[in-house]
Order: sequence, then C-alpha cells, then structure tokens
Amino acid sequence: MTGMVQPLYQHINPSKVGGYRRQLAIGEEYAKRVLKLVKHPNAEDLTQRLVWGYPSHDFGIDYDELLEMGLPVQRLDLAQEDLIINALGGILEVGVSAYGFREEQKTKPKKAAAKKATRARSRKRPLPVPAADVKDIRNRSAA
Repeated sequence: MTGMVQPLYQHINPSKVGGYRRQLAIGEEYAKRVLKLVKHPNAEDLTQRLVWGYPSHDFGIDYDELLEMGLPVQRLDLAQEDLIINALGGILEVGVSAYGFREEQKTKPKKAAAKKATRARSRKRPLPVPAADVKDIRNRSAA
C-alpha cells in the first residue's frame, strides 16, 4: 500500500494545502460577518453551504437556488444588465481584480457637505464586482 500511495503524497505541497485551507477560512469568516450584518436567520448553515458546498468559486448559483437559501435576490432589468456587462468588460481590459465592500456612510451630511460628498463619491471607483468572463455572461444573457 505504501508503494502505491507514496508517489501521490510526494506531489502534495503541505504549505499550499495549508494556504488553501486558510483562504477557505477567510471566506467562511466574511460570509459569517455579512450574514450576521443582515441578520440572516440561518447564517451558520448558509455559511457552511456557500463555503463547503460548491466545488469552486466560479461555480454558478442560479436565482432559484439563491431564493431557496433565503437570500434577497431580484432580477436585473436589461439596462442594469448592460451596465454590469460593460463594467466587467472594462475590468477585464484593465486586468485588475475587483472585490470588497463599499464603506457605509455613518451620518447624514448637511446640504453643503452633501454636495461635496456626492462629488467625492462620483470620483471613487464604481462598486466592486467579482471578475468574470464577460463573453460567458453575454452568451448566457443572449440565451
């Protein structure tokens, strides 16, 4: 048995395996925090499902499955879909990764400050979106 398994184990890098496990733990912690923030009733179960129940990050979860999970989803209208496809195309052209969270505004600014804040926000990058294959998205939306 050792002779059969040893060649397989020689190709496993423990450092990489540990790194992959840490990345999953990071995803798990983010999921718990976001679901806690929105007070999702099944946060623990949903976290386990999202982190461990899918083969890869690229695995698609459709609208009906998201509804079944109890997540607040809604379909985009065509104009919104076009905006997202164009944004993803721009991100892919530049070759940057786009992910994260937008900061929440803590207090309501007064009128003068509100105008300044609006101008400042308009100079910021657009809301982050996960990088994706735009051709694949366009193909799916055309179907």
